[in-house]
Amino acid sequence: MDSPPATHHDDHSDKLPTPPLDSTSSFTVFILTYRKPGMSPSAFQHHYEKNHMPLITSLAGPAFPKSHTRTYFPQEKGGRTTIPAAVVARTNGGSAFDAITEMVFESERHWKDLTERLWKGDAVKKIEDDEELFLDRSKTEFLFAG
Repeated sequence: MDSPPATHHDDHSDKLPTPPLDSTSSFTVFILTYRKPGMSPSAFQHHYEKNHMPLITSLAGPAFPKSHTRTYFPQEKGGRTTIPAAVVARTNGGSAFDAITEMVFESERHWKDLTERLWKGDAVKKIEDDEELFLDRSKTEFLFAG
């Protein structure tokens, strides 16, 4: 997903993937995220949990999804990790993502409500500034499931 220019933070809802709207059934969004080059998996997880999630929760308010689960995948070579998931096979030869986020909403309308809160005005600037500290935003992927 291309990042919008850093100087413009008014409305980024047009930059988000937009699935067809079906307001009657639950809706799931998966986000594949990658850590910044040079950041350890444990520092990535710590920042995501202790900085990013409190920020998102506070900005989302009542639009926060009914379920928001993050699973982390270690990428460090050698040694053991305390992160309980692992990538066991990869067929595309590319680098594996570091975390997958699953958000479950009451409906697609609730997803839209969240994006309208987070991708406008001061909220999007706060989110972008924080993401620059720990994410490789150029690789972020959104997947939708009805």
